Amino acid sequence: MTLWARLLTKLRSDTFRRTRFSKYDETIAECSEAIRVDPQDSVAYDKRGTAWTCKGEYDKAFADHSEAIRLDPQHPEAYYNRGRAWAWKGECDKAFADFNEAIRLDPQYAPAYVGRGSCWARKGEYDKAIADFNEAICFDPQNAGVYIDRGLYWHQRGKYDKAIADFNEAIRLDSQDARAYYNRGRAWTETREYDKAIADHTEVIRLAPPHAKVKRGTVSGQQINLMNLQSRARYTRSRAWAGKGEYDKAIGDCTEAIRLDPQFVDAYIGRGHNWDSKGEYDKAITDFNTALRIAPESAVAYHNRGNTWLHKGEYDKAIADYSETIRLDPLDPRAFNNRGIASKRKRDYESAVGDYTEAIRLGPDTATRYSAFAWLLATCSDGRYRDGARAVQLAEKACEITDFSDAVSLYVLAAAHAEDGNFSDAISWQRKALDLVAPDEKTDLLARMELYEAGKPYHEA
Repeated sequence: MTLWARLLTKLRSDTFRRTRFSKYDETIAECSEAIRVDPQDSVAYDKRGTAWTCKGEYDKAFADHSEAIRLDPQHPEAYYNRGRAWAWKGECDKAFADFNEAIRLDPQYAPAYVGRGSCWARKGEYDKAIADFNEAICFDPQNAGVYIDRGLYWHQRGKYDKAIADFNEAIRLDSQDARAYYNRGRAWTETREYDKAIADHTEVIRLAPPHAKVKRGTVSGQQINLMNLQSRARYTRSRAWAGKGEYDKAIGDCTEAIRLDPQFVDAYIGRGHNWDSKGEYDKAITDFNTALRIAPESAVAYHNRGNTWLHKGEYDKAIADYSETIRLDPLDPRAFNNRGIASKRKRDYESAVGDYTEAIRLGPDTATRYSAFAWLLATCSDGRYRDGARAVQLAEKACEITDFSDAVSLYVLAAAHAEDGNFSDAISWQRKALDLVAPDEKTDLLARMELYEAGKPYHEA
């Protein structure tokens, strides 16, 4: 291990650990006193700069790290720490310069490879990112944090099995690192292994000190924020409870997350979503309103509030929220699709057709978007908008995506064939749909089957 790697290990065992756990002011005071005693103490400047970074005081961090570099220009960790501050601020190009210089000074300095790899990932240069993470592990294979960082990269890419493997290794190396359990729990949730996710987040809550922080905001150009790990773990555990349909437990976790961090926007949105799932729409609206008061530009909050307005049957309000979502995030296919649903229910079919078309263009891999559009074209009460042949094409695409195993996609395909005049295929697909639904869901499907058997299409009233 190099001199600077040994120093890094020492720093992480004392002042750096206090910095990570939010005792930033204490660290700043200690370092300021060290600088008063010895104005040439480059390590004190560097430590203080790290504390400023963790407080989000980037200009002060840059000043301190730059002074550390002026005093000791052969100090790779100072370049790394200044690069990290640039990265957290979202200025990856400036971060690259500092990480490169740290690596030039010490080619085996693993943290600089991790920092540079994270920046490559944010810029979409994934091959370069994985190469840097692999180099970091090569030079420091016993560092659990490096596996966590590479696991986060795999998670971002949707490679959850590889992410879980890295988090497993991090836990093997350091079974007390709450961050590894936290991130593995997130990956388990994405793979719908909800019980495993709950177990991991419960372990985070047991292990993490009350003020431990995790980084958020990894999109290029965005400032990285620090979130309370305890509140974050409760929020992410709530997502697993919700996945299991245990909405009361999910609401309980969101409520505790909010108690720990009253400005935690995601927790308000999550709790609102769970209230919506329970049919308690007014409580959901209240939570979404609070989220928007804290974060007025939150497209996610507008979208979720729009969903609740849709469920309440207040279509104008839903359309307004979906439109605001689209203004903030014009590439979100869900907002277009759901605005199309609201417009259809208002019988504004022209707008619905436009939104369904755009939703499919932006998100062509989701079956429900094809099914929604196909249903309108097959069953619309206004004959000007019916198009059986086009409905069949869209419905077949939905069935292909779902491997012909989704009841909704199948009964939409049946309705499309009926509108196109092909009643034998309509009857065949409707039978397959009936085989997949529960007995209490068969009534409407059986009624449509009678129409198809009589040579009649189904049209909504």
